Amino acid sequence: MKRLLCIALILASFFAARADRGVPEMKTVYEPRTVTIRCAGDFVMHMALVASGQRAGTKSQPSFAHMLSEVKGYLSEADFTVTNVDGVMGDKAFVAKYGYSGYPAFSTPAELIDDLRDCGVDMLTLANNHALDLWYDGLKSTVGSVEAAGLMSVGGYRTLEEKLTPRVADIGGIRFGFLNYTDGLNQMDKRAALDKAALEYGVDFWERADLKADIRRLKDAGAEIIVCFMHWGIEYRVEPCASQKQNAKILADAGVDVIIGGHPHYVERAEYIPTVDENGQSKQVLCLYSLGNFLTGQRGERRDSGIIFDFTVTRDEEGRITVSDPVYRTVWVWCMRRGDGNDYRVLFTDRDAQRPKGMSDADWKRMRESALEIKQVMDAGCARPALEPEPEVEAPSR
Repeated sequence: MKRLLCIALILASFFAARADRGVPEMKTVYEPRTVTIRCAGDFVMHMALVASGQRAGTKSQPSFAHMLSEVKGYLSEADFTVTNVDGVMGDKAFVAKYGYSGYPAFSTPAELIDDLRDCGVDMLTLANNHALDLWYDGLKSTVGSVEAAGLMSVGGYRTLEEKLTPRVADIGGIRFGFLNYTDGLNQMDKRAALDKAALEYGVDFWERADLKADIRRLKDAGAEIIVCFMHWGIEYRVEPCASQKQNAKILADAGVDVIIGGHPHYVERAEYIPTVDENGQSKQVLCLYSLGNFLTGQRGERRDSGIIFDFTVTRDEEGRITVSDPVYRTVWVWCMRRGDGNDYRVLFTDRDAQRPKGMSDADWKRMRESALEIKQVMDAGCARPALEPEPEVEAPSR
């Protein structure tokens, strides 16, 4: 026993001496990476849009690709693209039973998911105020439709196991963790006939969220950065409401790195929220309060437009993650009135926008106005236009 004790003391002295001589510890060296995440606003599929899709395809298999043709290339360029579709996108069996419907209970053709995938969309957020429009069966069918199309989803689940499975994705060599909550369910949570499982684990309802546990699961699964998509706020406002600001601070303090919001149907600004990280270091959390609408049957000021929002995530050789370069492009939904019904296109309205052939003077005026409305809102925050305006050139003196 004394001999073993002597050996232990000698080894301890040896390692202590090495430490005294300043022998450096081995450090993990990371491969530097840079990733761009792109987010589009809400798809609100009123029946006029569904009818247009049926005319472009068939009654039983609508096509929405033509509505997205002008923005398809840009959506596809990012490393990862995310959007939200309000309501249900059920499978064929579900549609055979319930059909399609618009406001106030959205049942949208699942073919839209295929068209989004073809535009480069990688993930859909399913926690929104219309998630339970057709009860829990509708949400479960939507999850299945997204899965069948090969896209990721977050915020809606068919089983407790799915709910507890962290949404983590390796994007360009950086591991992202995703969260998605809605702060409202159009009072469906108050309906006695609703399957209790819908609120227990079916939809990520902010009122019932265990944020710390959700974040811990993501980190345990290897997430290096956490992005949370929030369906929140008050409709038809350009200024984020008190609850949005309060909940953004809760998210930031809990460890979320980026917050992307939707639901108000208006664009709301982006800003940085100060907090401290788990090591007590100062940290700035990027928060965009609302993307506005993307494809919608809504018309009128601000409801017919929105943004595509980007941010860049970088990891350096020491593993430090930074979020930078919040930029946006403005879009507007052109409603073309035809004899057999309206048709729709999502158009860019920023620097390079051109007047499409056949556009009326009134629509051209509205299209340009929408870009200015959004720019005024976004100028109050930290994001800048992805395409900077061309510098003005003075006329040459005579």
